[in-house]
Amino acid sequence: MSLKKEIINLLEEMAELMEFDGQNRFKVNAFRNGANVIRRLEGDIEEIINNKSIQEVKGIGKGLQQVIYEFYETGSAKEYEELMKNIPSGIYDILKIRGLGAKKVKTLYNELGIDTLEKLEQACSSGRIADLKGFGEKSSEKILEEIKRLKRTSGYMLLSLALDRSKQIVEILSQLKSIQKVELTGELRRIREIISQIELICQVDNQEKFIVEISKLFEYNKINPSSSSSFYQLKSEEHGDFILHVTSEKYYEITLLHTTGSLEFIQKMHDPSKIKDITEKEYFNSNNLIYVQPEMREINYFDLPEKLREQSDLSAEHFKGFFHFHTTHSDGNNSLPEMIDEVARQGFEYAAVCDHSKSAFYANGLKEDRILQQRIEIDEFNKLSKIKVYHGIESDILKDGSLDYTEEILSQFQFI
Repeated sequence: MSLKKEIINLLEEMAELMEFDGQNRFKVNAFRNGANVIRRLEGDIEEIINNKSIQEVKGIGKGLQQVIYEFYETGSAKEYEELMKNIPSGIYDILKIRGLGAKKVKTLYNELGIDTLEKLEQACSSGRIADLKGFGEKSSEKILEEIKRLKRTSGYMLLSLALDRSKQIVEILSQLKSIQKVELTGELRRIREIISQIELICQVDNQEKFIVEISKLFEYNKINPSSSSSFYQLKSEEHGDFILHVTSEKYYEITLLHTTGSLEFIQKMHDPSKIKDITEKEYFNSNNLIYVQPEMREINYFDLPEKLREQSDLSAEHFKGFFHFHTTHSDGNNSLPEMIDEVARQGFEYAAVCDHSKSAFYANGLKEDRILQQRIEIDEFNKLSKIKVYHGIESDILKDGSLDYTEEILSQFQFI
């Protein structure tokens, strides 16, 4: 996760905790507003902090500056830690439920003594939430749905967070003398949007030396050793849990294939007689398949029409443009110029801005006047940039099936 995103999350969390704690609403709003200011801030946030220019940013007062400086230097903030001490630990989990907010969570705590997800679930099931003023039966049903969602996704992480963590782990493992190479495998190599487990694969020439080195850095548990490879469950306080597949040079390629998965994909094309010291591409050839990019190795690959399967060797260099990204006009972390700079760096020829529409108030969605401001910025950018920028919108569908702008406004977008 980027430093900018970490600061935004910190300020937003502190605002929620302050509101629950009953602190001054002006201070609560200052922290919420501060998070939005940082979100729209252009430039390198680390450089802005280091050269003290953050002191000149409108909306970031001395109190916020102190929190930001402290977090940058230590990775935490005393005020945040004090808030966490004053609030029951389970409240933080309840605040993650979409649609509740600090005020309603405070009501649940004061009226029903609810300070854990388990107590909240019991109160919903027994009807006590439905009877509470300001809630009702529909609110109770939505809360139960949210609790189920949280339980279902517990332990999962976004791809971006998993990539950040795995990058740090790879850097550490690459320094070990017993490891010749290390790379991503599993869901990370398949670029799944939601990751349930960080998995890496490494090549070693001496298992004993490897264990000596790895035991100094991580808690470990060796599982399922075989003649060709074994995998370890590793853990550290800083990097959390992850799986490391360990194999020799001879079996590296075939182990990479099998650990990449998905399990259903491998089972569909599996032929035990062909498992030997060959490359991934050779294995695909031996199964009369063209090479399938890791991102497409899911069970539904085999259900695709033959023409689509023939195009499974598409890779990043085949793509000319980048569609659908957010900017600081709504809930993005980067400004339009910053996003287009990255688009150019990646070698794309065009890009399409697609911020949230006005109904997404929780994500700073664009009202009509701000749509015009963004269009002016895009038009000016297109006059100077080699990258063609298109103007779109991620429009919400209302209950009656219509979109949340008039036809006149919608007709001005290049795509919706």
